[in-house]
Amino acid sequence: KPNTPFIDLANKLTSGVGQMHTRYNIAFHPYNFLRDSMTNSFIIGAELGGDTARRVLSEVANIMATGKLYKAGKISAMYNSGKRAELTEWSKADPFVKNAFDYIKAGGRVSFIQGTSMQMQSEALIKAIGPSNTIKSWDHFNKLIDIWSETFELSARAAAYSVIKAKMIQDGALETAA
Repeated sequence: KPNTPFIDLANKLTSGVGQMHTRYNIAFHPYNFLRDSMTNSFIIGAELGGDTARRVLSEVANIMATGKLYKAGKISAMYNSGKRAELTEWSKADPFVKNAFDYIKAGGRVSFIQGTSMQMQSEALIKAIGPSNTIKSWDHFNKLIDIWSETFELSARAAAYSVIKAKMIQDGALETAA
């Protein structure tokens, strides 16, 4: 059954109101980072024990206290710009970068799709704003907001990934399996 103009308008209004609370609320992304990190730790703790949950929260605190959120943003930007060789080199010298980059590469179908989507968005944004580095349209602004949110998503996921990987290695798994 086709939508009516009234239903279409109601859907657009509902979507707009929802996005004002999340996507366009720049304070939402750091808040969501903390909420996702706590949720990750609780789920991991239920499966792997309280000590592992504590280590996830400790890694999140470490990320926040040591400037690794900035690194996560830089990792996302480099990955999205196709600078995989540079990321590989950087990951040899920095364990956080290695874990975040490994997570992106081996994070499963969802991470691959999101990474590809973010790469296309970043490339389109860089091309659209040109040498002036000026955002000229609502679409450009949306892409910038989406890149901002990816910084926090990657940090939360990389924290959980690095703790579980370390636990698996501690329990006897090979690094490639972990």
